[in-house]
Amino acid sequence: MITRSLTPDTFFANALPVLEEILYSTMEGYPDIIPLIANVRQGTGWGAQATEQTGVGPAVEIPEGASVSYDDILQGNATTFTFTKFGIGVIITEEMIDDEKYDQVGDIYRSLGEAMHHTRQTDFINNFNNGFTTAGYDGVSLFNTAHPLIRAGGTENNRPTTDADLSEASLRTALNDIASTLSHEGFRKYFRAKTVLVHTTNVYTAHELLMSDYRPGTANNDVNAFNIFGLSYMSSEYLTDTDSWYVLCDKNDHRIIWYDRKMPATKSFEDFDAGALKTKITSRWDTGHSSWYGTYGSTGAP
Repeated sequence: MITRSLTPDTFFANALPVLEEILYSTMEGYPDIIPLIANVRQGTGWGAQATEQTGVGPAVEIPEGASVSYDDILQGNATTFTFTKFGIGVIITEEMIDDEKYDQVGDIYRSLGEAMHHTRQTDFINNFNNGFTTAGYDGVSLFNTAHPLIRAGGTENNRPTTDADLSEASLRTALNDIASTLSHEGFRKYFRAKTVLVHTTNVYTAHELLMSDYRPGTANNDVNAFNIFGLSYMSSEYLTDTDSWYVLCDKNDHRIIWYDRKMPATKSFEDFDAGALKTKITSRWDTGHSSWYGTYGSTGAP
């Protein structure tokens, strides 16, 4: 007797929406640090460019009856963002459906969501992982002791002279350095730190430093002075150096950028001859920085 069974084409047609939901819900179920830290922008075209520029110099005294002086805006270095395509695909075979390996099929689609999430997080956090070694738009790394000032001349730092592990003393140094940052014109920037970023294994130190009512690491009842800043912390497993730590100001004050040109999207195609379903997920983005201002980083103790 011939019996009617679930054919692959019927399975593909009926199950594909469920499988895609498994993929997207998996990807969205993981913590996404990108919108918490980055200035997220919607990209168009092939890419984008950002050029740093100065403001005017200080106001000058004008004698009675004299004309006001007009100053020039100086252009700095440009940063180019190029939207790159990323993707990965899988093939579900007819034999998998014949053998009723439905759980395996679901796991395969979960892995697609995990892969895209992993790639996006890794690429973004590499702004920090490579921030001490890769030269940026101004010729030095994102975290450096010698960022050139375009108008005022000289340099500024957003990294300690001697790298140190996260501690009460090193965090005080970071906050003082941030508060005394000079602009390209030589003016005070009045930055205020907002977020401390650490590796997951360093959250215990960050929590003790920032969340204690009293001064951490002592038996005294001194208040925790870090509380006046209203600092919070977040962590990422994607930081490759477990000792490294970073301080970020408000998003309006820093220019670590994430461009989404195309959000993650799936396409599926049934290969009739092979008896298989091909599914791919692709996305286009770029990330980087167009200014070092509003950031601070340390690799930890040498």
